[in-house]
Amino acid sequence: MRDGGDSNTGEMLVSVYRTTGDRDSAVPVSHPVLAELSRVESGSRSIVARSMASSWSLDGLPPGRYLLRTSKKIDGDGNVVPLKGPIEKEIDVHAGERVEAKVVLEKVP
Repeated sequence: MRDGGDSNTGEMLVSVYRTTGDRDSAVPVSHPVLAELSRVESGSRSIVARSMASSWSLDGLPPGRYLLRTSKKIDGDGNVVPLKGPIEKEIDVHAGERVEAKVVLEKVP
């Protein structure tokens, strides 16, 4: 739950990690990763936010279904390169709630 603020909207906290171990240790990636948050309505998607930060938040989100997608990063040479595969996660946001979206880029079997 969120403390204070508008109880008619929700909030999302996004963090991007390289591995599950990094997620468990709360160590986000050290390089920029493109993340896009889209609202899903009637089968269509509209982007509501983009960020290259490894951790970011967005408040004032109307309740509903959202799609969080990561697809590119900036490598050590400063080039924009695709991830091994895009990662997509559908997330429901409810009024008065804070959702934590933790994205892991490399799943180790």
